[in-house]
Amino acid sequence: MSNYEEYRRQAQYCESMAHKSNTLEARASWLRLAHKWAALAAEKKPPAENPDPPQRQAGRYKDSSSTD
Repeated sequence: MSNYEEYRRQAQYCESMAHKSNTLEARASWLRLAHKWAALAAEKKPPAENPDPPQRQAGRYKDSSSTD
């Protein structure tokens, strides 16, 4: 299991515990932990398998419809 997957799993666990909590203090604590795990997961998120193509830079290519 990758770090990303483990961190996401921990965040989801903390969120589920927050929903089961009986007090606002406990719920807030679990949600803080979930937020921290989610932030760690975001740092370790693997690159997309099919990334979007790079954007054209303005002025780099001529538009075929231009009358220049």
